[in-house]
Amino acid sequence: MSNERTVCGMPVIETTYGGGYWDAVTLCLDGDSWCALCGENLQEGVAGFGDTQEDALAAFEQAWEVRT
Repeated sequence: MSNERTVCGMPVIETTYGGGYWDAVTLCLDGDSWCALCGENLQEGVAGFGDTQEDALAAFEQAWEVRT
């Protein structure tokens, strides 16, 4: 689902859906990599990057576990 919000300096491409924190995770293309971000920006939020959306989400899950 596209909208006007930007993340990583790029327009949001897609937002994931699900329960819990997944409702707040945004996927965007950042150069050649996908970024999965929960939060307003990279400095304050939790993020994961990967070559595919699935890789970015897996990296996000690892970063989320480390942070919590």
